[in-house]
Amino acid sequence: MRGATKILIEKYPIQIGISAVIEGSLPIGGLSSSAAVIIAYLLALTQINNIKLNANDLINIAQTAENQYVGIKCGKLD
Repeated sequence: MRGATKILIEKYPIQIGISAVIEGSLPIGGLSSSAAVIIAYLLALTQINNIKLNANDLINIAQTAENQYVGIKCGKLD
């Protein structure tokens, strides 16, 4: 999640970090697991730091993290 954190830190003050375990399963097809993990991580990190992001901001940060740091050239719906 370093990529998503780096992108978030460039725009917002992050005072509190998180250490978490993500557990669950995703259905085959549809939302990719990496995108789901990044969105869940961003939601947790922004909530604990009292940062308000709209859905479009979350999507853009997640897509940038996937493209630049994970290396997946995905679109916004991936």
